[in-house]
Amino acid sequence: MSISVDLVALSVRDDQLCIAAVRRTAAPLKGRLQLLGAPVESPDKVTAIPGKLVEEIFGLQPSACVFRQLGAYDAARRDPRGPVVSLGWWTVLDADAEAVNGVEVRWVPVPELASARLAFEQARLVRDAAADLGERVQFTNIAVRLCATPFSMAELRRVYEIVWGVEL
Repeated sequence: MSISVDLVALSVRDDQLCIAAVRRTAAPLKGRLQLLGAPVESPDKVTAIPGKLVEEIFGLQPSACVFRQLGAYDAARRDPRGPVVSLGWWTVLDADAEAVNGVEVRWVPVPELASARLAFEQARLVRDAAADLGERVQFTNIAVRLCATPFSMAELRRVYEIVWGVEL
């Protein structure tokens, strides 16, 4: 059995809550979109992988991000190569965060990605991350991280509307 880390990187783009996804260029599941991720090669480094992904893909310091672990995802046959347990995490990134080092990242709206045929059955992780963010914005300041800097109260209110999918 293998273990991997999947990261749901959320950002507000074009007035929508979006998630960073990449298109697989190799088998298995070549051509499908997938979340950012990496295999776990050393158990003592598991919690560092989300930060490493953000640093390698976006050039951002992990210390500037907030990471939240969602849980373990072990759906049978999620990977055609064999059993894989995925440890799901999410983070929020600024609207101007862009990939570096030639990585081709697509920012896909949550509803589109949640219903897409993602590699490794990651749609559940997308839905769980968006729901957890929706709960967290109620009692933390995480919504501020989704705003441009500086921001107005109207812009902050709009972030809440986008995350919750309602007009306030």
